Amino acid sequence: MNRTIAINIDRVLAASDDAWLLFLENVTGVKLSNPPKDYNLANYFQHELAKEGLDGFEFWKMADPYAKVLPVEGAIEACSLLATEGYRLLPVSKIYTEHTTSKRKWLKRYLPMLDEPIYISMGGRKSDIKCDYIIDDRRENFVGFKHPVQGVLFDNGYRQNTHCNIDIDYDVVQNWQQVVHLFTKVI
Repeated sequence: MNRTIAINIDRVLAASDDAWLLFLENVTGVKLSNPPKDYNLANYFQHELAKEGLDGFEFWKMADPYAKVLPVEGAIEACSLLATEGYRLLPVSKIYTEHTTSKRKWLKRYLPMLDEPIYISMGGRKSDIKCDYIIDDRRENFVGFKHPVQGVLFDNGYRQNTHCNIDIDYDVVQNWQQVVHLFTKVI
């Protein structure tokens, strides 16, 4: 088979938002009472961060921010199964260069069965990746594909950009069990 699945790293494989949120709550002393809807978690702590003289992105400025990040529940087992079923798993991420080493170490620690990651500069597009499927948590990453690709939107509860013209068909999943179900139907 050897079909390629491009998989976004943050909030699909790596629960990086959980680690960032915990960091922000600890730094500010404020605990959110509802799950966040905004991808920029610092927006929820602006007043407290300003009082501390912080910008909210100190977590991402640490030498190894992914050392504190755990995998998204079910990701390791699902990726192991999909790799066993013959899928080529390609981790992808839009990234600032200072995260590359930390993210690569994280992938080697938790998901060694994945291919070497592809990093896309913040201005780049995931639609340039050669893949048969893409699993991502943002709808806007389903724009611009020139080749046939099936999308899987990993819905983590954050607000989505609904003003973009999606170029591919996509399914919506809430967790890795649903991803496995989708792909085992394909096999």
